[in-house]
Amino acid sequence: MNKWSSDRFLSMRIERAGDNPLDQEEVFADILCAATEELGSKANFIAPILPRDARKLIKDLDDDGLKELQEGVKAGVEERDWAGLTSHRAFYLISY
Repeated sequence: MNKWSSDRFLSMRIERAGDNPLDQEEVFADILCAATEELGSKANFIAPILPRDARKLIKDLDDDGLKELQEGVKAGVEERDWAGLTSHRAFYLISY
């Protein structure tokens, strides 16, 4: 994930998304897709999620879930610590 996220393009996309739910949905869906692909290739415990399913999952999150996701993504981008994101409820939903 660090290699994938090291591109300044991701930081710019997050910044541009701001508080716009539709823009956030797209960026976070891409992040979930990349994370599940990475986790699936390393640990073989989670299947990659399709982009449309990721967008629906993001859209269906409540305010607390979205805030959690935002914080996890921020830690991943700024601190290169994506581990906290894997405990987000979205990953539990994906795995079922």
